[in-house]
Amino acid sequence: MRLKAFHIDLYRLETREDLRSLDLEEIFAQPAVILVEWAEKLGDRDLPGVVRVKIEDLGKDERRIEIGPAKLT
Repeated sequence: MRLKAFHIDLYRLETREDLRSLDLEEIFAQPAVILVEWAEKLGDRDLPGVVRVKIEDLGKDERRIEIGPAKLT
């Protein structure tokens, strides 16, 4: 099965109105792989199938990667 992929970077969002202006509901409603940076800016949404991937910079060339289920809050 082939799926569309979307990359959403919410870093520069400052207000809820900024978020609403992106019309993300259309993207979230379709079968797709959706990669969201700064996902905490989405607020409290129930998004089934969400997998949280946290990448922490440990300095130099080292990273800690955590993968697991998540509810966005």
